[in-house]
Amino acid sequence: MRPSFNYCNLREMSLSIEVRWDKKVIEKLKKLGEKDLVAAREKWLNEASIILVWESKKEAPVKTWVLRKSIASKVYSKYALVFTPLSYAPFVHEGTEPHIIMPKFKKALHWIDPNTWEDRFAKLVHHPGYEWNPFFTRAVEKNERRIVNRFYEIISEYIHD
Repeated sequence: MRPSFNYCNLREMSLSIEVRWDKKVIEKLKKLGEKDLVAAREKWLNEASIILVWESKKEAPVKTWVLRKSIASKVYSKYALVFTPLSYAPFVHEGTEPHIIMPKFKKALHWIDPNTWEDRFAKLVHHPGYEWNPFFTRAVEKNERRIVNRFYEIISEYIHD
């Protein structure tokens, strides 16, 4: 009677969770009123998104804290998004191959050396690439059972088994 759990449709650094039920659960859900079903779903989506934001922040790498601070969620009536708007987040999550970085609009690249706090300039940089760090995926995997069980508890409150 427990729902199955499919996860991690990573698109634009958002996470999609889809729950599918067996026939017995579907029959019981049909008996619920529309208001009860909507209330149960929204309560679960709220709780699931809070759990996943918290766990994603714990799993995200820490260099400047910007990535961790940017992880957020948005709950809609039928789904919730856990996301980060940062343009470099997919590269951290999925990793990159070694590559060359060249300036697009100026004659040189500029950055501040984190060890000496001095300005650095270069016409190009041979970047070693990033090792992949799937922090969203780990957050879902670590909390899969917890989220599914909570969903089951919330639905059970409304169904009154």
